[in-house]
Amino acid sequence: MDPGRDQTENGRGWIEVLPGGLLVTLRGKSGWREVKIGRRSSPATCTVEALELW
Repeated sequence: MDPGRDQTENGRGWIEVLPGGLLVTLRGKSGWREVKIGRRSSPATCTVEALELW
């Protein structure tokens, strides 16, 4: 997984942080797939907040 689009030649995907959450783009056997992950109401349980802090 790359931190951004086209960071490495053989990257299998990347993560984009958007105002409403995350957009994870992955390359699988059947092609590219996008997965949206929304923000949660509590920062303590929010995946997006955890990624941003990391």
